[in-house]
Amino acid sequence: MLEDDVALFRRQVKILNRRLQRELPTMYGLSFTTLQLLVTVAIAPTPIRPGQLATELEMTNSNVAAALRQLEAKGYVVRRDDPEDGRKAFIDMTDLGHKVVADSRGGQYAWLRETIERLLTRKEQQTLLQAGDLMQRLAESSPPPVPAATSSGRRKRAEAGG
Repeated sequence: MLEDDVALFRRQVKILNRRLQRELPTMYGLSFTTLQLLVTVAIAPTPIRPGQLATELEMTNSNVAAALRQLEAKGYVVRRDDPEDGRKAFIDMTDLGHKVVADSRGGQYAWLRETIERLLTRKEQQTLLQAGDLMQRLAESSPPPVPAATSSGRRKRAEAGG
């Protein structure tokens, strides 16, 4: 794929992401970022550490801590001490937190569903789903392996049998 095509694709993904953020109803007094953090906790298969949230969402630890304080104060998440290391904690959802996530998804999904049905033909909808599968594959891919340094004379000698 040409570099210009990659740049265009990236812009298109950003435009859609921004629109999805704008269409997300402001619910429960949460910012998009705080709601995103809550959703990440909700979809985690097990309770998650704050540091894992920061890595997953590419946020600073201090921003994660501030968002977690807000979510805790509202009763959407709870901190649980790590039984193996009392200095660390896990974040887990409350029933109220699950309700907030379900409510927020309903609002955002409604706009997206209605827009897709209004603007796209059945064939285009299928193409969009296929593109979504490809984008998920891209998002979940591992980085390519880093080639071993070849500037070292040792590797060259080892390959030559010396």
